[in-house]
Amino acid sequence: MISPIKKESGFTLIELMIVVAIVGILAAIAIPNYDTFRKKVKTVEASTMLGALASLEEAYRAEHDKYTDDIVALGFSTTGKNYFSQPIFVGPAAQSFTAQVSGNIDMDPDLDTWTINDNRLLTHVQID
Repeated sequence: MISPIKKESGFTLIELMIVVAIVGILAAIAIPNYDTFRKKVKTVEASTMLGALASLEEAYRAEHDKYTDDIVALGFSTTGKNYFSQPIFVGPAAQSFTAQVSGNIDMDPDLDTWTINDNRLLTHVQID
């Protein structure tokens, strides 16, 4: 008696190569978008941190008629994982202030620094 031919089940090499190519194309599109999103989130952290510090400075000035460069006197603190350094004040803080934070958002050798002043002018500089 002749047995019927059984059909083998599974994927062919061509089908697997097509799937790998599609996954590669999707990864090539998704990874740069993910990096851009990650940088934006870190940038928002810097601007939020400096915006909160500027608000605390204005409240301090309203009460004491001058700015301060004492983070503790302002009651400023950060919690959790921060991508940026603790804010520092640049220059005298009696009639104006400039605060800055530094961090590396894009994992290159250069630091990214954000500053804010008493006019709430937020600037970003990449330090080499």
